[in-house]
Formats: sequence, C-alpha cells, structure tokens
Amino acid sequence: MFFVSNRFTVDLHQPRPCWKVIAVSRLSELLNELKRSKGMNQPGIVARSEELGVPISKGNVSRYLSGNHSKPTWSTLNSFATVFDVPVEVLEEAAAFTGREPFTPDPRSDLLTAPQRAAVNEIIRLMAEANQRAGDGHATTSHTRAGGRPDQSERSLYVVQPPSAEETAASTAPSRAKEEKKKSQQRGEETQDHDQ
Repeated sequence: MFFVSNRFTVDLHQPRPCWKVIAVSRLSELLNELKRSKGMNQPGIVARSEELGVPISKGNVSRYLSGNHSKPTWSTLNSFATVFDVPVEVLEEAAAFTGREPFTPDPRSDLLTAPQRAAVNEIIRLMAEANQRAGDGHATTSHTRAGGRPDQSERSLYVVQPPSAEETAASTAPSRAKEEKKKSQQRGEETQDHDQ
C-alpha cells in the first residue's frame, strides 16, 4: 500500500511541489490504525508494553510503525496484540499479506488524463520488469536478503506534480530577451552578440 505525504520538496531547477510516496506494509498500516484509535504515541506503546510484561523496544516500535521492518516473529506480534488488546491472529493475518494479490488502482485514477495514465502504466511496467529480473517476482537486494534494514531509497518514490496550464503555455510565449534585444537595436544601442 502507498501513502502520500504532503511534505513538499523543492528542486532548484524546477521549483514545483512533489509528493513523497512511501511504501508501508499492511501490518504497519494496521498498527498505525490501532495506534490512532487507541490515542497512543510511540513512547506510550513502549511504556504500555513494559507495563503489560511484553516489552517492545523503542526501535522496534518505530520500525514497525514506519514499515521498515523484517518478517515479524510471533512474540513481536503477540506483544503488539497485547498492547492494543486485539487478537494476535488479526496481526498475523496482516503480517501474512505478501503484496502479490491482484493490484487494483485507487478509484481516483479515473480522474487521470490519458498521458498521466500512460505514465503510471509505464512505471508499473518498469517495476514489474525489474522484479522479474530479480528472480522471484519481487526485487530484493543482498542487504534485505541478509535480514538487514532496507535502504530507504528502495522504499520511496517521488511523484512530481505535472506542470500547470499556465506553466506549459509560458513556453509558447515570446522570449523577453529577444524583445529587449529588438528594442535595444531600435534605439541604436550596440549588442555584444557575435551572431549578427
């Protein structure tokens, strides 16, 4: 599943906003929903786990909520289930989600233009080809195969907002530099251009 954050980044060459899309596991999504519904924060989860005798470290809580976690152990799932007072089977089901289920785009994809749909389809095609080349249908690196934490660059994708109509129309507007040069020549001023 992908979430879009409203954090804006600025590219000095193209100062347009872009949204950061972050891949989050189904388990992380569920844990975040439980955290919100219980009105808890990360330190509260750690404290509650210690109170209940099923301690979860601050680092593990952070990794599981952000989606930067490896395959969870039963004891970790049990600890979270105890903290949030839900059956451990609910968390096991979310942890078992492989991401290989049929992909259904967001219903708002109907609002995309034909070129935008083509761009999305091209991104999907390229990612699928990369996964197939990796061998098992899902790309992994030696780092993630070794059980380490995946590199953040593997887990995020920047989607840049398309230019507005005004920005696109500006490229067809007459060049201000050419207009200034023409006015300067009409006044009899010399130019430093060598192409005359």
